[in-house]
Amino acid sequence: MPADQRSNLVQEIEQQMCDAPEYWQKYYHGDAQQQRFARLYSFSDRIRYYWPNPAIHRAQETLFSNLSRVEIPLPLLSQYLPEQFSAVRDGQLEPTPNALVLHKIRQVLRHYASACQTQLILRET
Repeated sequence: MPADQRSNLVQEIEQQMCDAPEYWQKYYHGDAQQQRFARLYSFSDRIRYYWPNPAIHRAQETLFSNLSRVEIPLPLLSQYLPEQFSAVRDGQLEPTPNALVLHKIRQVLRHYASACQTQLILRET
């Protein structure tokens, strides 16, 4: 894909997080390289505060648009989104960027909901 058509989503996220560090700075410690790694991969998920940013939103839309124009290879889905791959293979999910992302989000939310139910049960006993 030509460079001028790429979303550069990761770079845009990094730029916006560096431009407005108030949501992550007190949570991510270490040198610049360690902080960059944390911004990208931390379990703390400070990125959630940046998704509404218009520049990040545009980059995400560009990424989805680009992905919508190609068939996402099933081996990639299998490797990086195995549950979504299974749902696509079984005809339960369309292999579109939006559908894949929403399915993944719901998968993660089910884990959180399950953990909350477990905690509630443990508190009641």
